[in-house]
Order: sequence, then C-alpha cells, then structure tokens
Amino acid sequence: MTTQIFQKPTIFISSTIYDFRDLRSSLKYYLEELGYIVNMSEFNDFRRMPDENSYMACLNTVKTSDYFILLIGSRVGGMYDKANGITITQEEYRTAYAQAKEGKTRILVFVRSDVWTVREDRNALAELLQYEYINSGEMGTDSAERLSNHASKFVTDAKRIFAFINEVCRIDEMKSAVAGKGLLPPANWVHRFETFRDIVDALRVQFDVVGDLKTKILVDNIKVELLNNLAAMSTKASGDIYPVTYFTEPFRKRYSLKFGEKVTVERSHVLWVVLGSLLLLRPQKSLRWRALDQCIDNGIFMEFDVSSGTIKRTVVQDALERLRVSIEQYMACDLSDKNPKMLTKYGKVAEKEGETEVESNDFAEIITAANRLDDIIWLTKAIYFYIDGETVDFDKQPRQPRSPFSDEDEKLAKQDVSVDEIASWLTSARNQSIR
Repeated sequence: MTTQIFQKPTIFISSTIYDFRDLRSSLKYYLEELGYIVNMSEFNDFRRMPDENSYMACLNTVKTSDYFILLIGSRVGGMYDKANGITITQEEYRTAYAQAKEGKTRILVFVRSDVWTVREDRNALAELLQYEYINSGEMGTDSAERLSNHASKFVTDAKRIFAFINEVCRIDEMKSAVAGKGLLPPANWVHRFETFRDIVDALRVQFDVVGDLKTKILVDNIKVELLNNLAAMSTKASGDIYPVTYFTEPFRKRYSLKFGEKVTVERSHVLWVVLGSLLLLRPQKSLRWRALDQCIDNGIFMEFDVSSGTIKRTVVQDALERLRVSIEQYMACDLSDKNPKMLTKYGKVAEKEGETEVESNDFAEIITAANRLDDIIWLTKAIYFYIDGETVDFDKQPRQPRSPFSDEDEKLAKQDVSVDEIASWLTSARNQSIR
C-alpha cells in the first residue's frame, strides 16, 4: 500500500527580477511562513537539474505549480524568443494560462498602480491623437504610435509592457466574447497594487487565508475528531440514532439523589438506567482529544485586539476548554466495576411493577458520567457547527449538574472561584505578601 504524504501547495512567482527584488523576497517569506512552497528562480532552494536550461527549468516548474503569481511592473524581462519579441515572463504566464484553462493552476496577476495609470493615460493619448490629428491628416500613424508608446524613466518599454497587460486582461478575447464570437476567457482578473499590503490582502482572499496551513490542518483534524467522538457517544435503536445518555434520561430527570439516603423510583426506570450504564462505558474507550488539545494550546481561535495590543479570549476558545474539562471529568468516572455490581444488585428489579427504593450512592457514578457526556455531546455539536460556519450561542448550553446529589450542586457553586474573582484578588494582593 502506498503511503499518502500531505503535499503542500506550490506557488511560482513570475516577474522581472530587478524591479521586484525586495517584493519577491518579502512574498516568498510571507507565503512560506503560511506553509506554502514558493518557487523563485533566483533563490538557492529553486529545484533545477545541473544540465537543464534555466528557462526550461522555470517553465517546467510552472507546469507543476498549484498557483502562479505574476507581478507586472515598469521593466521588461529577459527575452525568451527574441525573433517574436516574447520575454521569459510572458512565456511563463502563457504556460501557466494553458494550465489554468485545464483547471490545474490558479493565476493571480498584480500590476503596479503607477504602471496601470500610465497605461490608461497613454491609451487616452492614443485616442486623442487618432481623433484630433491622424484623422485630419496632421500626423501619421507611425508618429502617433511612437508618441503614445515613448519610453520614460519610469516605463522602459511601454509598448511591450502595455501589450502584456492587455494579454493578461485577455482584452481581445473579451471583445470577441461580448460580440458573441466566443466564450468569456477564464483567469483574466488583474489586481492593482501600490504596497506589499495590497498584495497580501488580495492573497488572503484568493487563498482563503484564515491562518497558515498548519492552522487549516488543525481545524480539519478537530472537525474529524469531533465527528468521531459524536459517533462514539451515539447508538442506534430501531434505525434511529440516539446519544448513549438517552436511556438514563428518565431516571436523571425525575429523581433527586441525596448522599447516603434512599430514593423511591419506578422499577422500570431503574432497569433503564442500569442497562443504559453499559452504553456510558463505551465512549471511555473511544473518545479522542489530541486535536482539541492542539487547538487550545495553539490558540487558533483566539483574537488579537489591535487597540490594546493584547490577545483576547473568544467564546469558542472558552467552549473548547469547557469541552476538555468535561472530557477529563467523564474519563475520571469509574464505570468498569460499577456495571457488573449494578446488574447483580438491580438486574431483576423490573420483574415486578410499581416503585422500589434504591441507594442514592449506588447511582451517583452513573449519573455523573451521563451528565458529563451530555455536556460533551452538546459542546461537541456546537463547536462543530461553529467551525462549519454556523452562528452558535454558547451561552445557551444546558449545562448538567456537576454533582449527582441535588443538594450538593448549590454548595459546589458557592465554593467556586471565578477567573475574574481571582484576578481581582491578585490585584488587591499585589502590594501585600501572598498567603
């Protein structure tokens, strides 16, 4: 069996090197920090065969790239086909576009805003010369073209650069498609930029960047983990799916246990909770929380508050931590020895109808485990929906009692110390000796 290894998406960055040297370097660093493989011919990590032509090495790498980022500035790159006036940057783009039409590569084109503005001005100038001078015979076509495409300190080869921009915009194909003579061309969107931030903002949208690839993998892992855990905490009855806590609900909802005391219950409810306790044991062997721990520890659902420069907790981060605590509390329930003893003691209780008395302490561990599992099931579903893009109100969680004994739960609540309370206590104790 072949082992499938996760292959990071690859990006080829194409441009003239000289007028984009710093920008190319910054882009490479930014994208590699997100987890992508970035191929740029001027760096030592660019894969090449010693006997391979440098241009062919670039074109072959373009063919195997998932993304092709093109930067168009004010300079023309080295010639690939001098006879036809095709630069290596153009050939790289054409290779990528052929891949894009087959759905193999996504193209992102960025043009410097200054270059785009000069192009628009030159187009306006060409129209003016056409209507005001060429049509009247005051200027020849060649003279008008030389004037509208004249070189400047900013744009070294205006004609070639503007023609390249028209090509990536697929101007001729767009005109034909609009006239009903062809299909609209794919991958012809052009982003204008002035700063590195402009490019990053566009990439975040195009790559759906909500974090680096490691974060995306963590999110995918926890979704799978949540689904597996839900499956482990569910059972089928008559073809329908129920939580494993379902069979203990009649007992838990109707009766209040008192420590060291007996409670009168329906015999059928006793049998249901005893048999249901067998199902409560199963998740202890199947629940997993590795991805949960990684998401919590990496803080992928935390937020950065720009105004204060601090990390802010979020409702989903709190929910993740509540889930981890609930799992820990459930796993601490000792059910393995409880089930056989309960079956021996109460297994025949339902042979008669009516009520019977049972020891509250006998059912404490089972009720505690069921309550914790209900918390885990609710949180698991809520977190899954949240990650999947749904709006979730975590404050509406119907939390189950922490203690199986009704009179103990209020006492436990009064003994709790909240995070806000401990923070306030620390503030007041800051200038005092800590006891």
